[in-house]
Amino acid sequence: MYLYTGKTRQAPGIVAMLNAAADHLADRIELIKSAFKGHRAVRRLAALDDRMLDDIGLSRSDVDRARLSPLMSDPRQDLALVREYRIKSRLRPIRRRR
Repeated sequence: MYLYTGKTRQAPGIVAMLNAAADHLADRIELIKSAFKGHRAVRRLAALDDRMLDDIGLSRSDVDRARLSPLMSDPRQDLALVREYRIKSRLRPIRRRR
């Protein structure tokens, strides 16, 4: 059995493959949007001073490391893990003395 679309004949499996490809593309676009939102959030964190970052449970080096993460990955996940570990172990970021 074939589907007639316009002047061409298509097997039913092709429609399913196209739908799967469209779904995969939509998922990838959502991942990319999330990664860009994460990098935007890290840029905002980088604007905070060390005392504010310490209140959040992060250090300047954590934020700098997140800024260097690849564009296709969401750095918020890494920062959340670092923050959770630091809070659980009660380690505080080292403050620089001025």
